Amino acid sequence: MKSFISTPIFYVNAEPHIGHAYSLILADTITRVRNLCGAEKTLLVTGTDEHGQKIMQASLSRKMTPKELCDQQSGHFHRLANIVTHNNVFDFIRTTEPRHKESVLHFWGSHKGWYCTEDEAFYTNVKEVTIDNERVMVSEETGRRVHMIEEPNYRFRLPKYLPAIFDWIKSSQAPLEPAVYTSEILHTIESLENEDLSVSRCKSRVPWGIEVPGDPDQTIYVWLDALINYLTVSGYPNEERLHWPPTHVIGKDISKFHCIYWPAFLLSAGLSLPKKIIIHSHWTMNGRKMSKSDGNVINPFNVIDAFGVDALRYFLLKEGYLRRDSDIDISANSISATYKSDLMSYYGNMFSRIFKTPFVEEFPALIEPITENDKELYEEIERWLLDAYNECKFSQGVLIIMEMLAKVNTYFTDMKPWELKQEKKISHLNRVMYMTFESFRIISLLFQPLIPNAASKVLDHMGILDRKLTPENLRIGYDYRNSNVKSLKENLFPKK
Repeated sequence: MKSFISTPIFYVNAEPHIGHAYSLILADTITRVRNLCGAEKTLLVTGTDEHGQKIMQASLSRKMTPKELCDQQSGHFHRLANIVTHNNVFDFIRTTEPRHKESVLHFWGSHKGWYCTEDEAFYTNVKEVTIDNERVMVSEETGRRVHMIEEPNYRFRLPKYLPAIFDWIKSSQAPLEPAVYTSEILHTIESLENEDLSVSRCKSRVPWGIEVPGDPDQTIYVWLDALINYLTVSGYPNEERLHWPPTHVIGKDISKFHCIYWPAFLLSAGLSLPKKIIIHSHWTMNGRKMSKSDGNVINPFNVIDAFGVDALRYFLLKEGYLRRDSDIDISANSISATYKSDLMSYYGNMFSRIFKTPFVEEFPALIEPITENDKELYEEIERWLLDAYNECKFSQGVLIIMEMLAKVNTYFTDMKPWELKQEKKISHLNRVMYMTFESFRIISLLFQPLIPNAASKVLDHMGILDRKLTPENLRIGYDYRNSNVKSLKENLFPKK
């Protein structure tokens, strides 16, 4: 049995952007932490959302069939997932797959409301505004233009489940992270009117979707279809499936669907609610939301080509700490500056200093006992960092690791092992090199979830085989006698 961490499935009406990369990297990092800490085996799950009216519109604008568009765009997202997760094992679900259709069909009125083609949802709270000298109706919730649609469709008794969802969110389980989103979701629940939720659309208007069983004139609501992907990847409706419930990683713009609608659907099916829902903010440029029309979109593939995948992962995890409604600015210059100041100057430079030392391959096993003074480098580090990781506070984890690196660099400089070698103070040299090695081993173990490619290279050079984040591995005392330590002939992070 496995548990799993999911990203949202990404809508394929446009290309992957930096926000998609962040959701993937955040979910992948959480997955790595769980697996490296020796907990229950955890699988990363991601994929693409491929039904609905916006897919129809996007395919028409590109003179493609919906299936052709979905195949093309899903390929881009699959490639992004492969790259940013550094080929970590994951399940990639497409909502056009037969296994998903089976799940949706298994899971399974006339409605009058305000329909928004951008949001694919009905709205009851609308207002009239002026756009381009024209009076139009917009959703009070999203500000997007809506049109009056009156048509027969199926409805879901959402109000029946709202009290249970309210209690779940307020419970000691505290399912929402960061907790600051709790009050916002509770307020949304209280503000919802006592109306059922439309869960189908007329096929004549939204033909690109899963047909309602027994009703060829209706297709299943795209959000119900999409949310069920989490059940699909668990193996639903088969008896043998991945451990349920999962942990979801989502952007704040889809919190209502995941924190209210999704729990309601699960309760109606008698299934357990999610273990955690981790909600992150958005990325902006110069304080403005990224938009292709404004020319301020950062392509994650371009960043990776320029600086490497570890640089993108490191920047997003360092700067993208989970916080409420405070979007985070990003630019090519800020990524470059962080790459040079942190990865090149700290981690990469320390790696070069140690492994370009002429006598590094002569390093023997420890001869002299470790002193209490030596151990001060790691006082409480295990507790601090693992607490940060387990709470998904990766930006805090980065700061702790960088402080460790600064201490190691100072220690190595002050001890001057090259002079100890010249003066033939072998006993002292052994202790200094051992402490430096141990420092760098522990730092690299801790860097694995964040920058897996670079950390793996370092641990390979050190001949480290056991790479789990266990308390024993994060303490000084590793036996290097059977390790094949290699000298370095190239930089860990080349100049850019």
